[in-house]
Amino acid sequence: MLKLKPAEQNNRRERMQMTTETKSSRVPTILHNTAPSKELTWEEQVLFRRNGKILKGWGYMLWTDPELDELMEEDFSDLFGKYIKIKSGIIKSDIGRYAALHKYGGVYADTDYKFLKYPSELLESACTLPTEQGEPPRAGHTSADPSFRLGNACLASAPQHPFWLDFMTSILDNNTLTDLHEKNPIMTTGPAAMTEFLLRNLGRYNDLSIPGRVKYLPDLTWSRMGIAKSRESVGIHMCWGSWRNRQLLHRLRTVARRKLTCLI
Repeated sequence: MLKLKPAEQNNRRERMQMTTETKSSRVPTILHNTAPSKELTWEEQVLFRRNGKILKGWGYMLWTDPELDELMEEDFSDLFGKYIKIKSGIIKSDIGRYAALHKYGGVYADTDYKFLKYPSELLESACTLPTEQGEPPRAGHTSADPSFRLGNACLASAPQHPFWLDFMTSILDNNTLTDLHEKNPIMTTGPAAMTEFLLRNLGRYNDLSIPGRVKYLPDLTWSRMGIAKSRESVGIHMCWGSWRNRQLLHRLRTVARRKLTCLI
């Protein structure tokens, strides 16, 4: 297995070897990140080193846009024609993370996600979709809390889980290219889209784990400087929001918060 090295280049041979070694009904110990380049920011590297101490010995795959393009072309050729026309890097990154989980399995985490302890439960369920807000639907129920929403900052899956291919197909079949060029990925490919797809297909996937928010996506408090974590909390999404286009003052505040919260 590869060691955690943020600047390490993925290549086709490494990915093929990893697929052969890890394809099973269990979640393999691989961490996936997506980023614009192989060079993480200073605060992302701080979190990366901390996560590496907890996920010691795990494989690591850092995906950039060209690598996601290659993955989609090689393994999802039926979807590639529309995918490659998408101009939004964030939307392509959302789809790409689902593609990587489908092919290789493992744990996906945003580069602003910090693990607090070893995520053993993520490795035990065939597919884990953490709750971002509200209460998750209960087993056997066909309705959910109206405020319920999944998050996609931390996800886990065994290789080849059908949820990911079905979800990617739904995204590309049910949205126009104009929709997918918009700067609101939450609704088209992110948490809201994933939640809507799940609720339309409750009962279709009987091996999904949908843990409550406190487990993997606890609330941020004190102007996002504090975290409402508990003993159950396995990790925290720091919500640095680097993909959002904001005014200068907001960007400056975000930079300051990133510098401070990565050290907490």
